[in-house]
Amino acid sequence: MSNIEKPQGAGLGMVSAASEGGAATRSAPGKHLGVRDAVGHEAADLFEEPKAQPEQGLLRRAYSKMSAGAGKVLDLVQGQKTGAAASKPGSGSLVNLRAGAVEVPPSAKVEPVPVSELGASVPTAPSVKDPSATEVFSAPTSTTSTTVRFELGGYSGKEIKPGERWLFKVPEAFRNTPIRTAILAHRKDAKYAHTYVGERDKEGAYNLVTARKTGTDQWVTWSDQYGSKKFAERRSAGDPENENLHDWVAAVGEQNVDMLSIQNVGVGANAIAHVHMLEIEFFPPGKPAGAQQEIFTPGTEFADLAKGKKKPRFGGGMGSALSADALKTQGLYPNAVELGGYGPSGTGNATLAHAYVSGGKLRIKLPEGKRIGSVEVACGDTEFNKNLPADQQRNKDGHIGKLGWAKLYGRIVNGHTRSQDFMVNVNVPPAGVLSGGPADPNYITQPGDEIEIESRGHRSWVMGYRVQFIE
Repeated sequence: MSNIEKPQGAGLGMVSAASEGGAATRSAPGKHLGVRDAVGHEAADLFEEPKAQPEQGLLRRAYSKMSAGAGKVLDLVQGQKTGAAASKPGSGSLVNLRAGAVEVPPSAKVEPVPVSELGASVPTAPSVKDPSATEVFSAPTSTTSTTVRFELGGYSGKEIKPGERWLFKVPEAFRNTPIRTAILAHRKDAKYAHTYVGERDKEGAYNLVTARKTGTDQWVTWSDQYGSKKFAERRSAGDPENENLHDWVAAVGEQNVDMLSIQNVGVGANAIAHVHMLEIEFFPPGKPAGAQQEIFTPGTEFADLAKGKKKPRFGGGMGSALSADALKTQGLYPNAVELGGYGPSGTGNATLAHAYVSGGKLRIKLPEGKRIGSVEVACGDTEFNKNLPADQQRNKDGHIGKLGWAKLYGRIVNGHTRSQDFMVNVNVPPAGVLSGGPADPNYITQPGDEIEIESRGHRSWVMGYRVQFIE
């Protein structure tokens, strides 16, 4: 798969693997922007970061014909090895990606595939004039109209050692618009976690994310009230922590950037982190052309850079100034639209002018002939029991309510057709704005188009939404 996303419906039909025994992998949790293959699997789930550099030769791809709708994914064959010998466990030659995969016969067609067509970000030789850079990533794994994503190291992630600094080049299309938020997925592996004493890590791995102002040598550092360094928790490969580096404009100002960096600033031989993904979401590039917005929970506001509003505000959830009476009668998210249930009851006391709830999902009606810049959803997933006093519902963070584990999904639907998801498995916070945009930055809305917002795993409460249009 190339680093440029294929349009929805342009199934892959075949997959390829690294020439040095790349293993079948799953992508880290969080937003997922990969294309889908012909049988509906996420393409990024089928690849691991190749160990060869793009200029170090070609891979070979073996495949055989598949009957339409067979629902099977082909095995991967490294080089020209085929047949029983190649499929021996541990040979590293044949990787069975899915149950029910068909065997590639020795007569299968073989063709060269450039390494650059794999669905993972590959480090290149450091060509940037920065002596501190140990690796440079020039091509993102995937992009949408608002988001750039670098996936690293496959299922296990990629090790970053103390003092190492990686650079990530921002594509030209995003270099003249500020960052809205960034997601860093990382963890500390069990093999380095013997440095823990109880819940404290004596050799903690800390990652620092910075960005370079476009066309300059000046770097800015993201931070919030808790600081700038992100601690890599002790976690398994299948469960990296998604650190939300939110509200960049509030943290560093309205700065356009052309490069980001991750640096391990931990101390100690075992202060090693595994980085799975860096995702950067930008404010929509392009000239604004209006917006469609509905606020359900009073006091909720979206950021508006043109008016100097650098951060959103929330009328519900953590940090809201709700009285005891309001909590008892309306819960943590007054008048919010509840997702994750079924039927129209999810609207609660909300008044919806351009949206409705169907099957527990929010459907936003779109005007025809518009180019979507971004979709923003103000929401939270913290439950509050109206029958118990608020003081009896303190959670581990010291706030009120039972913390949820909801994941948000977003897509464009029209009748029985649906686009590629542009928000996938996004962690819903106690209160925050989750956003994304279509994979095709030039998509023009058609008659009957709607945005569908879905909450999985747990209920979510939507305090408002905004769809921004651009020329």
